[in-house]
Amino acid sequence: MATQAERRSTTRAAIVEAASAAFIRHGSPDVSLDEIARDAGVTKGTILYHYESRAGVLAAVAVRLFADLEARVTAGEDVDATSYVTKLLAYQAGPVGRVLFTIGDELMRIGSLGAVDPYRHIRLRLDELSAPGSTAVIAGAVLQFARQLAFGLAEPDDIPAMVAELQLS
Repeated sequence: MATQAERRSTTRAAIVEAASAAFIRHGSPDVSLDEIARDAGVTKGTILYHYESRAGVLAAVAVRLFADLEARVTAGEDVDATSYVTKLLAYQAGPVGRVLFTIGDELMRIGSLGAVDPYRHIRLRLDELSAPGSTAVIAGAVLQFARQLAFGLAEPDDIPAMVAELQLS
């Protein structure tokens, strides 16, 4: 029999998985907690018990999507700043990137961005990878390029030129 901690972890994972899938399916986090609850096989009250608010669900989904991004970007090879940024931008070009930015925008608007701040995450990663130049400036530019890709203002074919503009090598 599963322990209470295991059941809690399983429930939280089901909620985040259902919310992630719904956000990507809809192309935005404009999904009701009722729909997420239905997809997760729980009640809306269960979601609020585990995450306290819609912002808590959004933050949990952002953490999961960032973890997925990090796993994809760093999988299978030594990663340098150029390959990290290239893969990160490619991952952002589509529905997941759009959802991440929309979640980030909503969390920023309500003052709950905190630990899921993409700028801070990218800057710290670039510092770890010893990116040349100011990692603060590079991280800001990467986010601008990623936002353009996520919302269709640039195409994946533009990624090599974007990366070259950052002068990472």
